Amino acid sequence: MAAMDGTASRSRRRVRPADGTGGVRQGAEARALALVLLYGEPPTRRDAALRLLDQPEFVSWSTLASTVWSTDPLSLRARSLEALGVAAGHADEHTAQAILDELWEAAQQPREQSACR
Repeated sequence: MAAMDGTASRSRRRVRPADGTGGVRQGAEARALALVLLYGEPPTRRDAALRLLDQPEFVSWSTLASTVWSTDPLSLRARSLEALGVAAGHADEHTAQAILDELWEAAQQPREQSACR
């Protein structure tokens, strides 16, 4: 989880955006979150989902929603849905509605190869 909050060793430090748009950091954070979702224990996954409420710039709700409906491994898709559910359940009404809207929108799109690559 240190990669998500910018602390820890050199190998886990926050990636700086190369183009000023945050795209590089966001991609790195999405990959870090995918690893937590795939290999983390339930409390770790829950903490990661709750952290997204405080730092939503790390990974967009649409990225997680797209992952749910992608062709990624079932465990990643299920745990992305789990993270969205935890976040929506603890979010304010506006954020919870935004998360649900992203899930609905992603469900209407053709299935993508992968949202986290």
